[in-house]
Parts: sequence; C-alpha cells; structure tokens
Amino acid sequence: MQAETEQLRARGQAIKQRALSRLPELLEELEANCTRNGIRVHWAETPAVANRIVLDIVNAHSATGVIKGKSMVSEEMHLNAYLAAHGVEPIETDLGEFIIQLNGETPSHIIVPAIHKNKSQIAQSSTRSCRARPTPRRWPSSTPLRAAPCAAGSTRPPWG
Repeated sequence: MQAETEQLRARGQAIKQRALSRLPELLEELEANCTRNGIRVHWAETPAVANRIVLDIVNAHSATGVIKGKSMVSEEMHLNAYLAAHGVEPIETDLGEFIIQLNGETPSHIIVPAIHKNKSQIAQSSTRSCRARPTPRRWPSSTPLRAAPCAAGSTRPPWG
C-alpha cells in the first residue's frame, strides 16, 4: 500500500512540474478558450492592479455593491476591504464566507471558512447583523429573492 501511495505522490508531482514548466503557454491557451466563449480576461501582476481592475468594472456599471462567490484569490488580494474602502459593499454568497464577513474576520480554513464557529456564535453574529441593518431596500419585480429571513422573524435581507 505504501508503495502505491509513493507512486501516486511521484506521479502527481511530475504532473505538477510539467504544468508549471508550461504555465505561460497554458495561461495563454486558457485566455484564448475563455475569449472564444465570450469571457473577457484581465491580467494583473499584483493585488493592487487586480483590485483596481475590479473597481474599474464596478464603477463602469455605477454599482454600489458586489455579490461575490467564494474565492481564495479575492481573499488573498483583500478585495472586500479594498471595495469597502472605495464605497462598494461586497456581499459573500458562500454561507461560511458570509459568517466570517459578518464578524470582520478572515477564514480559518480554505474549504470551511467558519469551522471555528459554533452555532451560538453564528446565531449571535446573525442577530447582531440583522439588528444593525437599515430599513429593507425595495427590490425590482424581476428579483426572485425579495428578502431573506433574519433573527426573530424579521424579513430584512442580511445585506440591507
């Protein structure tokens, strides 16, 4: 069994090294495939450049908020703090990331970011967040989700 494990480890390492040795070519291939499928690719060499690109896109659409999916890249570039500093409200869609966002913390785990929280701590965060929210926004009729339930039966969405 140990020999098989070592063989798999060595094979995985070889695949990784081959991919890293071809990284520039593979990234250009990815960009070409994305572009062919209607996706616009932005290149950034630093977190500062990447944050600026995101803010420019937000500003081009006159947006005041951004709905985000879980992303270690956005965590590593401190995108939430950058957007908030520029008057843009980032809202996490991943429940674990959202719990962390409510507490102003950083994730404790790459897959389960709020694993260090128990249900009482999560309930306290949610209650505190709902109490601090202003009057609910009016949602356009095309919005399928009008409001999410908060603590004590409130129907205010947690994002305002």
